[in-house]
Amino acid sequence: MSHALLEDAACESSQSRPAGRGGGWAWAAAIAWWLAMFGGTHSPAPPHPPFGYADKWMHFSAYFGLAALLSLALEMRRPLSRGLFWGLVALLAFYGAFDEITQPIVGRDCDFWDWVADVVGILSGAGCYLAAARIVRRRPSDEVA
Repeated sequence: MSHALLEDAACESSQSRPAGRGGGWAWAAAIAWWLAMFGGTHSPAPPHPPFGYADKWMHFSAYFGLAALLSLALEMRRPLSRGLFWGLVALLAFYGAFDEITQPIVGRDCDFWDWVADVVGILSGAGCYLAAARIVRRRPSDEVA
């Protein structure tokens, strides 16, 4: 993730909408997603998928979605600065580790590679959000159909 992208996104974000307004629906969606993830990972383990890396794709996808939703919710409150971006990445990476460490309580496996898939999903989700937000902000409003 380039520093220029993060600086541009933060600068453009503050110009495109007033900070601190709206975003309740984004927070509700992010919290609902996070609770669904917690419920899914802290219920007894289902049978393993029939093909090898399906579990890693599920981890990647879940954390991709969570990171993108939280990036949106945060930016609707205030510009998503470099510090806020990396703080979000760190918080979610910590949560991913906590999630893995606590899964044996319900009979699931704690797997380092699941956590790696979580972190790759976090970086991808937050990064894709920033890239998409930057593209949308650069479009003149009269071109939106």
